[in-house]
Amino acid sequence: MPVQFPESSWPAVLDERGPPEDPAILLTGMASVGGAVQVVAIRIDPSLRWTPDYRPDVAEGRYRADGLADLIEGAIEDLDSVSAEFRESLGDSGSDIVMLAGRSYMVWLVSATSAS
Repeated sequence: MPVQFPESSWPAVLDERGPPEDPAILLTGMASVGGAVQVVAIRIDPSLRWTPDYRPDVAEGRYRADGLADLIEGAIEDLDSVSAEFRESLGDSGSDIVMLAGRSYMVWLVSATSAS
């Protein structure tokens, strides 16, 4: 039996949350899917699946500041595992990549209460 999907609304834009030298590595915004959720998007390198797309002209230390790189890399690792399990279980071979502003991103939703 189909389940009714709650009314939803999506942000028109996502806010850049990365370091000043590469703010678009991490994007966020608020959405509503039966309640408040936060949209989180991490830019990835499509040639190196599940790898953050760090800019080569930005020092690695800028991404490591404040634990941002650890957060990004940990999230990607967790999402890779969960996504692969779902694809295998559901027999889906689709893409996990969303194109935003001409770049490849992984996008997911986080409960607004756990994101604050």
